[in-house]
Amino acid sequence: MSLKTIKMILLILCFNPIFGQNHLNISNHDILDKLISILKTDSLNFDELNLFWEKEINSNKKQTLEKRINFKRKIENDFIQENIELNVAGIYYDLNIITSNGSLVYLKLSEIKEKKTLLERIERVEFAKTDFEIYIYGLFCGIGGVPPEKCQEMLSLVRDNNYRELANWLHTINPEKAVYGYVGITFLEQTGRIILPSEIKRMEYLRKSDMLLTICEGCAFFTKKISMVLLKKDLKKYYRLLKTSGWVN
Repeated sequence: MSLKTIKMILLILCFNPIFGQNHLNISNHDILDKLISILKTDSLNFDELNLFWEKEINSNKKQTLEKRINFKRKIENDFIQENIELNVAGIYYDLNIITSNGSLVYLKLSEIKEKKTLLERIERVEFAKTDFEIYIYGLFCGIGGVPPEKCQEMLSLVRDNNYRELANWLHTINPEKAVYGYVGITFLEQTGRIILPSEIKRMEYLRKSDMLLTICEGCAFFTKKISMVLLKKDLKKYYRLLKTSGWVN
């Protein structure tokens, strides 16, 4: 076969959409496999992870990997939580990482559209049952001003007068879930329910907290300090609105 013929075949393959797409898919799988391999290592090396980001994002001319940090915040127990959104050639993934003094506590990598967990690991056995999921806090979200999913769960607990479960939410280290617990118990108080001392103490702590929440208001999403969210006058107003619209009794 002549050199000219070989060049012609290569040109045809390069511009063939089927070949190009298959090559892209292989490349994308390689990127994801490399990331998962790093995240699976017994003692996660964050320097290695940072080198991976730098190599695949800054050196990748095809831009098949994009990374966006949604937030990085300090939560209770001196944990640092970082939420990263990844775009691997149009497929979006969510990476939730929690660390303590530079060591891994928890991580979860999931595909957003399919809601499929690709990898989840917990390194501190005492937190094995802790809910580290990232929720959105809000009471009236989206175009129609509808409570988000976790808020609807909280409102269901309020309707069922389930003080015990709301108290469990209140005492968790998950910021959004703890605030939903606070709001739910506050709503129960509006119906005459007595709040116990252990919950009063926890609520006082949260009311002064500077921890950041992920917030939705209408179609806007942002972060806000807990202390700015738990204003008594606002919660009373929201309770009246939710009661009028039938979300609470």
